[in-house]
Amino acid sequence: MILFGALLPYLGKELGASEYFLDEWTERPTDCTLVADGKKLAVEFETYSSHFKEQGHDPNKCDILVCWKNDWASCPKKIRIIELCDVVSRLKQEGLPEIIRNERPKHPDRAGRRYSVEEFMAKLKESLEESDFQKLKSFIDETTDKPGIELMTGKGRKIATLAFGSRLTKGSYPLSLESSGKAGIVYYNVNVKPYARNMDEKTENEIRRALGEPRKKWHYIRASNTDELIEKLRRIVDILAEA
Repeated sequence: MILFGALLPYLGKELGASEYFLDEWTERPTDCTLVADGKKLAVEFETYSSHFKEQGHDPNKCDILVCWKNDWASCPKKIRIIELCDVVSRLKQEGLPEIIRNERPKHPDRAGRRYSVEEFMAKLKESLEESDFQKLKSFIDETTDKPGIELMTGKGRKIATLAFGSRLTKGSYPLSLESSGKAGIVYYNVNVKPYARNMDEKTENEIRRALGEPRKKWHYIRASNTDELIEKLRRIVDILAEA
């Protein structure tokens, strides 16, 4: 919130307005109200955009979501996302005041880092031939709008991932696409004892039959090319969406 306030004079491009100001702190249903070109807008602040969904906020009562990183690929299109790490980078390139001089993880000792959607897509593009990248991008775009499916980036030390879940998966995102172009499915959370299911047994069996894969707790999805991989990913997404 402090960073947003410091950057406010430079956010006309992101807000799509020429005159704007913070009107009042409301907290419910969103954090504050901003007036942009005479129109009142409801603003919510989250460190990562996915926290908006995790905390059960109502998308119909929010106009602008301000975050440090946008990791929520399936955020409703009615919400305008302002990603402050991107704003900071833009201002630095434009030679404007350097707001953050030493960007670093808050807890560097903790495993993994959170990638933004833009970072994931950039790394995916770097890793693949252009034709394969465009095929996967089209699949991601169509899945983003698929009812019942949620997409968000995952945490990882070296490889950015985009993860897929639904109401059936109880807050977990068992299907993931790596920026390397590989995809995997995780049926159980093996980081807890006893192992916890990421989906019910019926859905697990449907996915295993669709893939013809061995009965492992998790595995990469075998495919000879990008077209075959996308076809298998579509089958899984359809099973999760039907749930």
